[in-house]
Amino acid sequence: MSAFGITSTPSTMFVNINEKIIALSFFHSNSIRLIDDIGWSILKDIYVEEYKSYIEHGDYPPPPTGGGIVWELVFKNDVFIKKKVYETQ
Repeated sequence: MSAFGITSTPSTMFVNINEKIIALSFFHSNSIRLIDDIGWSILKDIYVEEYKSYIEHGDYPPPPTGGGIVWELVFKNDVFIKKKVYETQ
């Protein structure tokens, strides 16, 4: 699962067992909500590329789909201002 998948699940908690981080996600419960900053403090060393993208763009990268070429186009006031093309894994 990606960092986006883990942190976007409404109820996720982290457990440290023998120096390994285990994410437990509960799909039918909304009683626990992980704050993004706390989640990333745990996940940034595991999902390095997703963390870099999150920091750079202030949002999660697109969920992984098996890789491919991504075109990121930026418009401001209906005017194209920037393009970034990169390959995902």
